[in-house]
Amino acid sequence: MRNLVLILHKYGPFLLFLILQLFCFSLIVNNNRFQHASFVNSSNRVIGSMYSMISGIREYFHLKDVNQQLNEENTRLKQLIKGYTIKSSHNGFVKINDTVFHQQYEIQTAKVINITSKGRRNYLTLNAGSSNGVHKHMGIIGPKGVVGFVNQVGQNYATAVSILHEDFKLGVSHKKSNALGFLQWTKRDDKLHATIFDIPDFVPIKVGDSIVTNTTGQGMFPTGELIGTVASSEVFQGYHRIQILLATEYSKLFNVQLVRNVKIADQKSLENALE
Repeated sequence: MRNLVLILHKYGPFLLFLILQLFCFSLIVNNNRFQHASFVNSSNRVIGSMYSMISGIREYFHLKDVNQQLNEENTRLKQLIKGYTIKSSHNGFVKINDTVFHQQYEIQTAKVINITSKGRRNYLTLNAGSSNGVHKHMGIIGPKGVVGFVNQVGQNYATAVSILHEDFKLGVSHKKSNALGFLQWTKRDDKLHATIFDIPDFVPIKVGDSIVTNTTGQGMFPTGELIGTVASSEVFQGYHRIQILLATEYSKLFNVQLVRNVKIADQKSLENALE
């Protein structure tokens, strides 16, 4: 105690000066828009740089997982390309499933530089922001399936809500039957699972069945993107309550794709006109 008193007596004026300086700095930052914006942008750049460095170290020690993800993504993309090729029909006409003139989705790559998966409101930080064309509500897909969607965008970085977030909801389909439902991460779910609601009990559901995105998913994702597979199912008040094993392993997530729906503005404009 005596030593503490001596330290305070010796360094007290300096510590008081330091506290007053910090207090003045906080007043300037909080009461002046320009200084506040400059401070926030500077701190975001510093934090983003730190996350990027940590992400680089994390990737280095998980190169095997990164390479495996890239191989899986290449395989998935090759399968998708088959659906976008030109096919000749029996009557001589050429059927084009998709062309640049009717393209609805654009894909952009990004890296995950920070990720949480322990609480109830989990998020990702990506190394792409508004300067890269990223905007809110873009869907995010990983090497194995749906990851989440962008909710905040800075100039060089963006944060995203993952499926492992208590407020995350998404329209989904049972792939075999096309029956519609919605996905939610409930308190009963761990970081490997989520729950599907509102699929009627007369729809046959089997363990291992795929759950995919559909056209009711707010336009964030192309139809048919894998979300997970059925792990178990029970009937409650005329509907299935299905627990699925998520396709995405968040602890091993390094590279993702951002999905931009280039026709969403037209869709929303028409829908809003009906309200």
